[in-house]
Amino acid sequence: MRLRNRRGEAVDAVPFLVVSGLGLLLCVSFGPLYVAALGLPWTVAVCASGAASVVVTAGAYYRLVWTGTPLRTAEIPPGSRLRRILYAGVALGLLLCLLSLPLL
Repeated sequence: MRLRNRRGEAVDAVPFLVVSGLGLLLCVSFGPLYVAALGLPWTVAVCASGAASVVVTAGAYYRLVWTGTPLRTAEIPPGSRLRRILYAGVALGLLLCLLSLPLL
């Protein structure tokens, strides 16, 4: 799947797919529970989480594909890459913990 930015240059699709997939996962996992906790019906809760996932996907497309430049794909040293992946994993874990606190 070759995605193209607004200048017609090919952009890597993997970051967009990862971000939109994680956004969909978070919206569908936690969205209906939070909206239902506010007292709204489940149909509204599921529709609201679906709309939120569409917004997250559109934002990821705009940021990572439409305004993306292939020049940003420079070689990153392995130590820096591993550190960034570990920090992102810790941040995602903390986000999941924070999202689950009100549901306890």
